[in-house]
Amino acid sequence: MFDTNTRLRSRAPHGVVMVIALLGALLLGALVMFVLNIGVQTNRRVVAQHAADASAAAGSAWVARSLNTVAMNNVATTRLISFVNILDAMPMATRFSFEDQTALMEGIENAQAAAQDPWVQDALSQMHDEVTEELRVLGEMNAFFLQHPVHQMTHYNAPGGHGHLWEAMHAMDEFSQATMENVGQLAQLNAIRGGEVNLTDRTAASAALMLPVSPDLPWQRGSFDDFERPVRFGLLPVGTDDEETNRGPYDVLYGWRRLHGRQIDGYWVGESRPRPTVAAGGRGNVPIGAGANSGGGRPSNRRFIRTGETEPTHYSVYGPYSWMKRFIGDWHEHNLHHARFSRHHHTISDIKMSYLWPAPGGPIRQVIDPDWVTDFDEATAIADGDVANPAGETRKIKETAFIAVEIKSLYPRSDGRFMTPGTWAYISSWHHDHEHRARLRLLRNWVDPRTWNAPKIADHIWSDEWSYQVYDDPDLGIENTQDAEGNPIPVDVYRIDEFMFVGVNVGEEIDVPSPYNFDSRDDLPAPIDLDRNVVEYTDDSRREHMTYLAVARRRDNAIAWPSRFRGGKPYPNNVAIAQAHVFNNHSWDLWTQQWYSQLQPIDDFSRWVDKMEDDTADVGLVQSVDPNEYDDLLEYFKSVEGLAEVMLSH
Repeated sequence: MFDTNTRLRSRAPHGVVMVIALLGALLLGALVMFVLNIGVQTNRRVVAQHAADASAAAGSAWVARSLNTVAMNNVATTRLISFVNILDAMPMATRFSFEDQTALMEGIENAQAAAQDPWVQDALSQMHDEVTEELRVLGEMNAFFLQHPVHQMTHYNAPGGHGHLWEAMHAMDEFSQATMENVGQLAQLNAIRGGEVNLTDRTAASAALMLPVSPDLPWQRGSFDDFERPVRFGLLPVGTDDEETNRGPYDVLYGWRRLHGRQIDGYWVGESRPRPTVAAGGRGNVPIGAGANSGGGRPSNRRFIRTGETEPTHYSVYGPYSWMKRFIGDWHEHNLHHARFSRHHHTISDIKMSYLWPAPGGPIRQVIDPDWVTDFDEATAIADGDVANPAGETRKIKETAFIAVEIKSLYPRSDGRFMTPGTWAYISSWHHDHEHRARLRLLRNWVDPRTWNAPKIADHIWSDEWSYQVYDDPDLGIENTQDAEGNPIPVDVYRIDEFMFVGVNVGEEIDVPSPYNFDSRDDLPAPIDLDRNVVEYTDDSRREHMTYLAVARRRDNAIAWPSRFRGGKPYPNNVAIAQAHVFNNHSWDLWTQQWYSQLQPIDDFSRWVDKMEDDTADVGLVQSVDPNEYDDLLEYFKSVEGLAEVMLSH
């Protein structure tokens, strides 16, 4: 018999399984939606934090770049001011040197035509080649400056407007002012843009901004005279310079320093160039000649091996003007050995600088415009007052120039061994490993060779032959020897010094023109720096003016069942914050391009809440943020203010 109860018991489990399967599927779907929502929300929070970080970095970086721009312009202006003097002095210095060397070349050629001694001819030939090269260099420079008048660059009021260098200075001044006037607004726009590019959905509920809403960095524009200390001394203006916090770019970046008090330890190696030990005599009859102690022509190959040094006790710095003059001097040393180019240039440049900022003792405004007379008879007539200038005034000799060729010998001219190899040497100078056998002697006023106790041996050539005694002289192979009693034995040395007249300078004193033909100093460019009365080198001041908070928000609507997934959150957005600061660890000024920005941990959240509340009136300046949304965000920050320390350290 069939049991119906058994059939019912066997069918019941099939319905339960279906119900359980349906409930499981529903639960699994809810779990999938939960996991999906969690993943999406986590991603959104990461994106929001990235946007906040990017916003803080972008906004603060704009501030740092702006400060570096102003610092660059300040320093560039000091270079241009220095260059005004350096460049404006070039044409006059070049012309003066070219005229000097032209007269010297004429004197060399006159001497070559009259000189009889072969060693004099050799020395003059070498000098002729060297001066020929110098004239080539100076001639090309002189022609360039004639074709390209520098006053169009250097004079404040040049034909057609300001000189080009002044135009550049004014442009940098205006650019610096515009940079500081707009640094806050542009930093905010940069912060917004930096955050938005990290937010994939550009909706009203997704945006970024930076606090303060209107960043304000107190600054001030000084006066043109604030450039004096940086230009001339490498020091920052009064009120800014500080040996610890505001050292300036010339010290920090360029290392333009002169060390003082340093002691160097070490020893010398190689052969020295000792001067001969003179036993008796040694001056000669011509007052402009080199004495016996002048040595000879053998260069020294000694070098110093440094084993250690002590720390300097202090140092001083120098600015772009001194640096440029050093550069000119170095170039002159390597290219114009016989010329006075750097001397002319430095004198003229310093006079031009004194027009701008008078040196102690009052400005010197005049220099001698070279006018060389190379004919000896005319020179003596001028010296005797017999020749007047075109205006009928007595011409005054400012300088007299001679060429000197001097030798020393073991034997007098009358000895048959005279001038044999190894028995004589030039009284020469060495410059950059090059021997110069003839030297130019420039003397002030009139030096009359007719009064010398030396015979005239040719046209305007005087010879001084004299002797002295030495105990040793490496140039002539004389070693210190002693007699039987141990006394050093003196050896006779014979000198032949020949002096050739070059010419006299009868140039007039002329005024050095000034490039500073401005009407008022108030019209000149001026440096920009932080307002020292507000922005101080203290933690509180730097926190107040150089620290920024970025806020990024992104919608957090759930993909599945958003009404349930929100869970009653008071603020319906993901919010992320990031803090950044702007700093200069090298020199706290707008002269040194060492401003950086960096993210840092958020501290003092309550301060940012207060700042956000203070900036409510400025929200209208940020177009991407709705004032109502800003108010809701402020209320949200206030609601979590008590938990901020825990939330930010989690």
